[in-house]
Amino acid sequence: MATSELFEHPLSGEIMAYQRMQDDLEREHYGRWVIIHGSKKAGEDYETYRNAEAAAIEMGLDVLACFIRQVGVDTAIFLSYGE
Repeated sequence: MATSELFEHPLSGEIMAYQRMQDDLEREHYGRWVIIHGSKKAGEDYETYRNAEAAAIEMGLDVLACFIRQVGVDTAIFLSYGE
């Protein structure tokens, strides 16, 4: 498969920006939620995802174009084995 055919996640720039900031974010905001938009930190230190989402909306940001992440906490993966 050619490189141009590979799928690129629409938030890859925001995800990479988070990874570059991760050490500082973990030191200052561990367990809190941050908003990354336009490859920059748009908001930080929210108690819940919903608070961060509401803040992004108040800032006039498209939530689907934001990487909203809980700092230092691994993302849970849920597997379904059927009904």
